[in-house]
Amino acid sequence: MTLASRRAASLLAGVGVVMLALTASPLPLSAQESAPPPPSAAAAQRDDAQEAPADAIAPEAERGRSLDGRTREELEARGFEFVSTVEQRRRAHATLLAASAGLVLHGVGHWHLQEPSTAYFLAGAELVGLTTIAGGAVLKLRPTGNPQLDQFSNELLFLGIATLGSSWLIDVLGTAYHDKLGVPTSTRRDHGLGLHLGYEYIRPENLSLRHVAAAQAYWRRRAYDLDLRVAQELGLGMSDYQLRGVWRPWVAAAAQTSVGVALQGGIIQYRLDLPYERARVALSAVGSINLGRLFPHLDQMTLTAEAGVAVRTFRFAPGSAGATGTEGWRWGGWGVPLKVELGLNLTEELRFLAALERGQGDWMLTSNSRIGVPVFHILYRSARRLDLRFFAAFGDGVSAGAGLAFWLGE
Repeated sequence: MTLASRRAASLLAGVGVVMLALTASPLPLSAQESAPPPPSAAAAQRDDAQEAPADAIAPEAERGRSLDGRTREELEARGFEFVSTVEQRRRAHATLLAASAGLVLHGVGHWHLQEPSTAYFLAGAELVGLTTIAGGAVLKLRPTGNPQLDQFSNELLFLGIATLGSSWLIDVLGTAYHDKLGVPTSTRRDHGLGLHLGYEYIRPENLSLRHVAAAQAYWRRRAYDLDLRVAQELGLGMSDYQLRGVWRPWVAAAAQTSVGVALQGGIIQYRLDLPYERARVALSAVGSINLGRLFPHLDQMTLTAEAGVAVRTFRFAPGSAGATGTEGWRWGGWGVPLKVELGLNLTEELRFLAALERGQGDWMLTSNSRIGVPVFHILYRSARRLDLRFFAAFGDGVSAGAGLAFWLGE
């Protein structure tokens, strides 16, 4: 074969190979199996919906499928909470009724919640309060002429107002906390040796006193309390010393339910415009009840009442305008100290106390011109041995303060 013929045969073979490559089906470049394609976004969303809660981001058509076949206990273990919206609405309506219509008829909120025994009790307390107020008003407007009887007009008005206010607050707060859990149990320490340090701001109507530093030491046990309080006005215009002891011969197994006797003594030294000293001794009966003993859903809500007799003496400083040359102690009269207090645990650490007081010996609570002085306390347990305390009183002026209570031991 000549050279020309051999070149022609090679060219024809190359053209044939090219034509075969163009007309044949393509073959894979490698014999290895390719990786499966990634799942689609829709498939991933369906998988997530199986684990997500029924009201999460799952498509509308697929919501609720994850709950099929599961018991309530299993769902609660996974974090689901079951709340009766019907009960919530009933409680909200009852609280609104107690706060509005309850001003006229106490107990209407508990009646709405089908608590007739509590409703009857609160309506009865309202009747007693109105009767007491009426008696005090009659003595105030039309005195009998007997000073021994007419002097109790303010005391009767105080008791009536305190009874009405307490029954109305119980109706409102009782409906707001009306559920199977009741009021939370307080974790605050209520016994042992403690020390209170605080600052108080006072603004009496007729005295130039403002800033007071107060210290208090107390020993609290189940059957007795012992409190020592020292308050000093920062300008040295006034000093107040008080010692109070409470003995409870009967204490119930339930928390905050007891009957006792309180003995209190104190002396106030006033050194400004008309220097004088005033001493006071009071003996009172004290009773406290956990309302849960009467109405289970009011557990840990407490009502405290105190009433007694107090005597006062005073003397002017030598050389003052009121001195007569014989600066001995003079009879200052006697009074009836009264106190009604309602306590509520807002949380396990936070406790709120609202009281109406009269003649308790405090600098702001001594005026007989006031029927009663509202006093508010907030107690917060911030640490294992530390409490925060806030208070405010509104009498002949304003008194407010805050302090830290250190529990030193059991």
